[in-house]
This record gives sequence, C-alpha cells and structure tokens, in this order.
Amino acid sequence: MSSTAPFEFLEVNRRAVIDVLVASSVNEALGYLTSHHREAQVMGGGTCLMPQLQRGEIRPMRLVDVSHIGPMKRIAREEGALLIGGAVTFGRLEGCDVIREAAPLLYEAASSMGTPAIRRLATLAGNVAASIGNADGAVALVALGAEAEVTNLTGAQWLPVRSLFVQPGVSRINPSSEIVTAFRIPTLDEGQGYALVRAKPAVPWQRAPFVLGLVLTLDDPKAKVARASVAVGWAGGIPTRLEAVERAMVGLAIASEEPAGAFGAMVRDALVGSKAEISPALEMDIARLAPRAFRRAVERALQGPGVARA
Repeated sequence: MSSTAPFEFLEVNRRAVIDVLVASSVNEALGYLTSHHREAQVMGGGTCLMPQLQRGEIRPMRLVDVSHIGPMKRIAREEGALLIGGAVTFGRLEGCDVIREAAPLLYEAASSMGTPAIRRLATLAGNVAASIGNADGAVALVALGAEAEVTNLTGAQWLPVRSLFVQPGVSRINPSSEIVTAFRIPTLDEGQGYALVRAKPAVPWQRAPFVLGLVLTLDDPKAKVARASVAVGWAGGIPTRLEAVERAMVGLAIASEEPAGAFGAMVRDALVGSKAEISPALEMDIARLAPRAFRRAVERALQGPGVARA
C-alpha cells in the first residue's frame, strides 16, 4: 500500500517526501527499501524522524512505515524472556500488564517517557535507532541486557542493544536497508531488583538530562551484591554500561547505608572521569540520584521479582 501523506505532519514535507509505503510485512518493507536504494528509509512512530525532516537534517525522498506490521506489534513471553516487536509503542508498553509484571524497569521507562501523545506514537525501536543518550527506553534496555533483532534482506541477527550505539544520533542500524524487528528482554528472577532514576528536566515533556537504570542481583542469603548492571545516559552522549562500577559493586553488603553512598560516588566518579560533559549541577544530581537507585533496587530485590512498584 502506498500513500503520499498518511500522516498530517507529513504535509509540511510534501516537497521533500514524494511517497510513503505503509508496509504490511517485513519482506515488503525490505523490498521497497532495496528498490529505492538510498532514497528510502524506515519510519516507525516518526517522533524523532519528523523533526529531523522539518529541520532539513535528513532528506529521504521516500519513507517506509513499519508501524502496521503485525509481528512487529507483538508482546509475548518465552522461557526466561519477553519478546517485544520493534513497532510496539511506549503507550502500549505503559498499558501492558505483562510488561509491568515481567519487565517492570521497562514499564517505568515507558511511563516516564514524554507526554501521552508522544507515547502513543514513539516506538521502542525508534528510541534505540535514534541513539540518544538520555532516552529512557534505550537506557532501560541496556540495563536489562536486552538484545535486538536486526533484519535485512540477507536474514536476521540478534545483537546486544548496547552494541548498536555508535555516537550521539548515530546507530549501527542502517535505516535504508535494515529494520529492528524485535527485542528480547530477560525477565527478573528471585533476588533481583531494579530502579530507574532521572534528573528533573526543565519542562515535563522534555527528556531528562540524565537517566540511570540499575539491575541488582543479590546472593543467596540476600546480604551482598552478586551481580550488577548499571546503564546511564545523558544529553549529548549515548546509553552506556558502567562496567568498572559493576565489577566494583560485587560483594557490597546491603545492610547499611554505606553501599548506597559508595555506589553514588562510583557513578559520579566514572562519569566525571570520562569524556562526558557533566556540569557541576548535573554532578550533584548524579550524587543524589544514584544512591536512591541503589536503595530502591535493593528494596525490590528483597521484596521479590516483578511488578512495577512505587
């Protein structure tokens, strides 16, 4: 199915975009991309792509809308993981009990992302493909150790989401020949807890200047940290795992307030010592938010896995 302007916001770009294919299958979308090599690119919800079009940053002549492809809209459980289609919107994630119960960190990220109007359009795949550091969904996926299924005409391969970010605004996904068709996300087990914390944005609908996602695994007596996954994102960066911090956290006792403060100092020092442009105000936010994330993740690990909690 082809249409010149199925969305109202394409009207302003009539001179730039001459055709839009509303694809009914992944193969149809890939075939169109191949037939119009270097002229066409993939579009999901369009919340990142449309502003770029309007600013003249990109100039594709043709767009392939993949938001109506059935398999890319599925949410399904498999053993130890969730499968989420690349065209699933944040609004659907926010309203899905399966996500809330089995992947509560992703549920929190979806609920905090933008306005309800944006959540109705923005897709999880678009959040990753945009390669924006302080994108809530992308940071949550990295913290969860999620994988993305990237499909092109030669087939599909599963890649760690964290490996897809090259630099701010640039991902490994080629929108002219590849589609993020699905995500595979490990579900939480007994002894695991999670937290997502965000620095307050200037206005509610803007992205937070800093986002931290944390997944903790406690040992059998639930007295010490056995494993940790720490993902951070900031404006002007890319979603990043803090592996040195993760290693340093192993063995931390959770019975006192000291580990939370130590975690906060680790995160702050890791970012200040990196190439990240961290302002003094943001440094203070990190020092305040990271201990909160640690305490929250420990509390949830002690309570048991699943279900997003206040």
